[in-house]
Amino acid sequence: MAMIKNKQGLLIAASAAAFMAFAPVSAHAASVDVEISDFDFDFDSEDLFEELVALNANDIATLQGDFEDARYEILDAIDEVHEAREEIRSVPFIGIFVRAVFRTAGSASLAATQSAFDGVESRLDDAENKLFEEADRLGPDETAETGEAISVIREGILGLQDALGELLSAMSA
Repeated sequence: MAMIKNKQGLLIAASAAAFMAFAPVSAHAASVDVEISDFDFDFDSEDLFEELVALNANDIATLQGDFEDARYEILDAIDEVHEAREEIRSVPFIGIFVRAVFRTAGSASLAATQSAFDGVESRLDDAENKLFEEADRLGPDETAETGEAISVIREGILGLQDALGELLSAMSA
């Protein structure tokens, strides 16, 4: 029974490593298109600003909750990495292999996710600049609401970056 559990741990560890290594690279290679719950922001689009203006207070609250949910999912993945490491400790030489896989996956993921986050930040900067230019047309309430949407996305990204940093540290340990 212990051997099956260890094989499952190895499978979990290898799957997590493969996901972390290839998912961000694949996602960024296509475009900077982020889907968060029902919101599908295309950060490569000229329409991003209008997408942000269209958000209302309920949308912004939902968006904020979705970022928190995503952050907690990443934190759960950290627990799974720790559990997988514990399960495979009793299998000779596998631990060395898994540590190498985790470190490699972590390095690739860090570069890819940082590039994607930088792209989103750049697009948010553009949207914020346009918000200042369009403030008279939008009016004070819509300008404030759109500014809040941009802030929620920025804060959400920072939370995700922190959680991903913790995950990558756990993978590299």
